[in-house]
Amino acid sequence: MNRVYVFKDKSNKNGKVMVLENTLEEFKSKISALFDIVGDNVKIYSSNGCEIHDLRVIRDDENVYLLPSVKQNNEDCDNIENSTKDLEEGIENIKSKVVSDWITLNVGGKRFTTSRATLLAKEPLSMLARMFADDNNMYLMNPSATDETGAYLIDRSPEYFEPILNYLRHGNVVLDNHVNPKGVLEEAIFYGIDSMIPQLNQLLEESISSYGKNQALSRMDVVRSIVMTSITSELRFQGVNLAGADLNRLDLRNINFKVLHKIA
Repeated sequence: MNRVYVFKDKSNKNGKVMVLENTLEEFKSKISALFDIVGDNVKIYSSNGCEIHDLRVIRDDENVYLLPSVKQNNEDCDNIENSTKDLEEGIENIKSKVVSDWITLNVGGKRFTTSRATLLAKEPLSMLARMFADDNNMYLMNPSATDETGAYLIDRSPEYFEPILNYLRHGNVVLDNHVNPKGVLEEAIFYGIDSMIPQLNQLLEESISSYGKNQALSRMDVVRSIVMTSITSELRFQGVNLAGADLNRLDLRNINFKVLHKIA
């Protein structure tokens, strides 16, 4: 609550210490009572002679006057009023920015709502981060079109997108039993979520190792595993069934074939 000193003129004599009321009308009414002013024609002036029309321009412990000491031109007084308007517009811009920090994506017909920080923080060079980064980001991309609700449209699988969004939130790959890690890996590559790929490769490797004797790998399974594995890592194919898989012209140097099943 602001305190203000009210004087009749710039002599600063016989003033009153008052508390700003909720409205300008209430404040003027209290001034009329304290200074024995008849009628409702009370005007308040700042130290530079501008009439005050809004209590928000009065600072704490400021002097105000009932008679203007210096007559300023209209431009000076308008600048004060414009400053108040600029402040109000600035507040609205801040509110708008806070709202825009929440983003809704429509991925393959399913909507996901997340924060801008989630999309930017972990993978700042990913496609999602570049779509919603600020103007200072050199990798900025134009966001996609929106649906009737304003959600950004992405024509990809929602089933595989959900694990990616959760990874951006907490940094761990968590897949439900019915979600194929191969599909999530494809989406991670598409969105450019590079730090997620090693964890998905590990899941795929464990999945390959768990194949039974009657579950043969195809050439495509082998090729995909090789492509997604770093050249500095060893891919383990112990005990897997490669019967019927065409391995012709594949680089198998970094694959561990110990306890390899006989190829028919």
